[in-house]
Amino acid sequence: MVERISEEGIRYIHLGSHELKGLGHQEVYELVWRDEVARITTNEGRMNLVLTQDALVVELGKAVQEQVQLVRKLLSNRAGRRRGIRGFLANKTMGLLERRIPQMVDRALFQAGFGLEHRLTDVTASFHRNTLTVRIRGHRGIRLGSKDVDPRLATEFVAKLTQLRNDALARS
Repeated sequence: MVERISEEGIRYIHLGSHELKGLGHQEVYELVWRDEVARITTNEGRMNLVLTQDALVVELGKAVQEQVQLVRKLLSNRAGRRRGIRGFLANKTMGLLERRIPQMVDRALFQAGFGLEHRLTDVTASFHRNTLTVRIRGHRGIRLGSKDVDPRLATEFVAKLTQLRNDALARS
């Protein structure tokens, strides 16, 4: 994907044409809000680790977002079929779960040490024995094996992160 700049100076990436529910076939664009230095996307698209000049940004991949949406839809459909007191209780329970799923996902990521954005001085990474390990200060972090990420990209990612982190530590 190639970054482009509009006449107004807005940076974006054209993601292609997609079918959007309720809107039909549409051209989709991603707004570029920060310069990316490196990006690791897991092979199954579960997570993106985006390295910028001053931060590590963690994004849930499209595959995980789709799974969360599927669970929410299934809960909603299942609750909608029941009547009476059981239906009322099912609707309330399913509604609560539907609202809580995103919070549960966020909490699980936080407990692993991943929020949306982390200062480079708080992040370390290594690639040893075909395993990329990313740690964020105070948390155990995450390990991605060769089935999760391309070993060559993981090595490059670690080198760039280490260089940027050392530069940030030298400035502070």
